[in-house]
Amino acid sequence: MNKRSFILSVIISLLLTMNVFADTITYETCEECESCGPNCKFIKTGSTIIIYGPTEENDAGAVPIGKIAQKDGVVQSGATNVVISGNIKKLTFRAFSLMRSLDNITIPDTVTEIEKEAFSRTAISSLEIPSSVTKIGENAFVNMSHLTSLLITGDLGENVSDKAFNSTSATVYCKMGSNCEGKGADANLQYYKVSENGHIELLNSDGTLNGTSFSSMNDFRVALGLTPQYQSKSNCPQASDSSPSNLVYKGKIYMKTLDEKGNWVYLDISGNKLPSVKRIYTVEEAEKASKPTGNKFRVRYK
Repeated sequence: MNKRSFILSVIISLLLTMNVFADTITYETCEECESCGPNCKFIKTGSTIIIYGPTEENDAGAVPIGKIAQKDGVVQSGATNVVISGNIKKLTFRAFSLMRSLDNITIPDTVTEIEKEAFSRTAISSLEIPSSVTKIGENAFVNMSHLTSLLITGDLGENVSDKAFNSTSATVYCKMGSNCEGKGADANLQYYKVSENGHIELLNSDGTLNGTSFSSMNDFRVALGLTPQYQSKSNCPQASDSSPSNLVYKGKIYMKTLDEKGNWVYLDISGNKLPSVKRIYTVEEAEKASKPTGNKFRVRYK
């Protein structure tokens, strides 16, 4: 290993120790990465596997069978977390199969296809299928003994196998009208509707409200043990003991970690803090907290 490669590996290891990942490394620049197929690279450090697809949108990557789950024919034991970066479009047949310690993965909205048995025999307990996914193979979630919740946020079309949810005892949460029947999980289906005010309301089999509701899709995600996702920084929570361990802001994963002062902060995989919104004090607060300047108070920001 040359000096540059050694320094790079040390930096990645330090970032991963802090639950921060090297997002500045890309598919095109990761010299230490191993190939996992056409337009797919990965690197494993500690318990985390980072998968890179090309940054160019017209170059679609895929995670093929065995290339991530196994190395030299041996299952990658101990990998608990998978981060997908770049333009990965497809999770192929048994992409993560037999990774028995894997319990955390967020499928990005670049992915459009999940092939059969992609997650079989993993330790994932909750999984969200983004609306970008339009094709799911048969038995995609077979033999996932820990899986309790599958959240479907898009509409399932004709390219979803009628055996997609076979052999899973997980509750499959589907948006009203998303055509989830006849996909192998009819006994475990739970429909929900999104009301005009953004509330999530669970439905009985006859379409009536069952009395369970959530104030937002993110509250629903958190209740299911999933990663909340935000498009506006004004809606992002401040890091605290009770805040989610991970969140997604505008497609980037942010992880909660302690800073050098012992305070909780959200950091992206480059080590950058989650953008925060400065709150304008009310007039009453400004009067209490600011020094008078003539007849006006200087409004401070928090």
